[in-house]
Amino acid sequence: MPIGKTPGGEYLCFDYRGSTHQPRIVLVTVEMSILPIANSFQELLEGLHDD
Repeated sequence: MPIGKTPGGEYLCFDYRGSTHQPRIVLVTVEMSILPIANSFQELLEGLHDD
């Protein structure tokens, strides 16, 4: 389930394939590759910061 789109046209998505209660966060590229980003939405949020 998409939750965001990058400027390059890639999608940040919830991946419910492994768990319906705590989906992983993945990046779906324009080539349809699926790349893991975080194990949960909470982990994604905790990884966001300004440098």
